[in-house]
Amino acid sequence: MLDTLIARASTTSAVESLRAEGILDRANGLIVDMTAVFNTAVVFVVCVVVLIVTLKGGFTVVKLVSSGLVGALVIWLVVGSGLVNLSGSVGSELESSATVVTIESHPALA
Repeated sequence: MLDTLIARASTTSAVESLRAEGILDRANGLIVDMTAVFNTAVVFVVCVVVLIVTLKGGFTVVKLVSSGLVGALVIWLVVGSGLVNLSGSVGSELESSATVVTIESHPALA
């Protein structure tokens, strides 16, 4: 009898804690955890691609530097929130109004 009461109490407290935390909070926590995994995977894949391109290019310094720069750009765009920054700056440029230029005549030109 005591075992069933303890089991029922622990089950009830687990359900109540799940309700208190909420499904959206748990989903948000899962997404945050998956973001870290995704960022790590992107860095790993980019490093492997840079290594493959460098080795196929004869392991020259030019191939290493050029593929490293492209890899760094990809990592910045994906992991470093470069896409968010670029979309924000492009969006603000599109939303801004045009500059009004007024041309006054000069007395010497008249």
